Amino acid sequence: MIKAVLFDLDGTLLQMDNDEFIKQYFKGLTAKLVKNGADGNKVAAAVWHGTELMAKSDGSRMNKENFWLGFAEAYGRSPNEKESALFDEFYEKDFDEIKEISAYNEGAREVIDILIDDAKTHGVLLKTGAMYEAKAVILATGTFLAGKIFIG
Repeated sequence: MIKAVLFDLDGTLLQMDNDEFIKQYFKGLTAKLVKNGADGNKVAAAVWHGTELMAKSDGSRMNKENFWLGFAEAYGRSPNEKESALFDEFYEKDFDEIKEISAYNEGAREVIDILIDDAKTHGVLLKTGAMYEAKAVILATGTFLAGKIFIG
């Protein structure tokens, strides 16, 4: 049974060089698609554009829809079935190899203990020491929320 899912994209729980992550991510993704006939530079530009549309979202569409809309705009078309399958395969198999560029943060255990105690969520403790109590917590980066904070 899953007790919690924590998305850590700012290095709070894992130590990671974001520039190196982006470099390795695009290297792996484009290599997979290039082997199957895609233009690597075009794929990279399309992924960036799709990500940009997600970040600028007004909330009227799901992130997945925004991503693929932006991807198609930059790539000139939507991915075909084979290309879609290659994206899925990358995230299911190859993406895991990128974990080698991250390292465990010794302070992460304390954060997790505070967030989850006896399989119950109690809130969030920020590095600044601010504590926000809540029965449920959704952690996300500001990148995909266009820098907005939603409280509700």
